[in-house]
Amino acid sequence: MEIDEQTEMVSKRIEVLRDEFLIIGFRDGLTVPTTVRKSELLDEQIDLYQRLKE
Repeated sequence: MEIDEQTEMVSKRIEVLRDEFLIIGFRDGLTVPTTVRKSELLDEQIDLYQRLKE
């Protein structure tokens, strides 16, 4: 898989995770374990995206 394809896939994953994070956060609160875990997953994907862009 080329870097551009990988970057695009990660970008789409980030969008989905961001939406899920916002929904869970507004519904359940920002400090519940499910919201925190979704935030951690989002952070991991953002880190990966930044490494791919370097």
